[in-house]
Amino acid sequence: MTTTVYPTTPPQGNGQFSLVSVFPDKFQQGANSLRDDVPAAIIMDVRPAMQTRFTTDAHFAPYFVSGESTWPRLNKAVLPEIRRAGKDVLLSALVLDFDNPGHKPWPLGGIHAFRARLAAAAEGFPLAMAWTYFYSTLHGARLVYVLEVPMPADQAEQKHAGLCQMFHDAGFPEIDLKTSDWPRLFRLPLVLRDGRSTFDLMNYVARDGRPTCTR
Repeated sequence: MTTTVYPTTPPQGNGQFSLVSVFPDKFQQGANSLRDDVPAAIIMDVRPAMQTRFTTDAHFAPYFVSGESTWPRLNKAVLPEIRRAGKDVLLSALVLDFDNPGHKPWPLGGIHAFRARLAAAAEGFPLAMAWTYFYSTLHGARLVYVLEVPMPADQAEQKHAGLCQMFHDAGFPEIDLKTSDWPRLFRLPLVLRDGRSTFDLMNYVARDGRPTCTR
């Protein structure tokens, strides 16, 4: 099945507001210090990152370094050093993981049933359908909320944890509460996973509304 992507209008701003860091796979080495010699990230806007068909098992992290044009994968230990240099690590999006019970594959019609749950919940919990990008994975789904204004990494962690808890309170215990660490990588929608193209599998990407998660 060929995946279709319906992106939103990019956030307005200085051109960096929706940047993400892309890596060929989840095993890319990260920097603990500015002196570490590690490969640079591929810097992309979130829209083409979601649309590109990668020839590797590409993953992304929704962070960028303010005032810089290139940076590697970052580990938490490097954040104080970056700030001492007068820069900061900012997140352009919050990414939530939905895990099927037992980490099982989607049953026939399961992804559409999940979308229906989100739509029903949105009547009392509008953020359930206010994501910018949505795509299924082999064992769940991913919801990407592009921020109108990027936020510092440590603040974004708190925002992410709060959003996950809101989903739990709204009846979605399948949302993973352990994905708030800002350096975390997430698999992109259109990649080669275990040698197979995810865009030939059940992998559905959609868009609803505009970015609404601002601060």
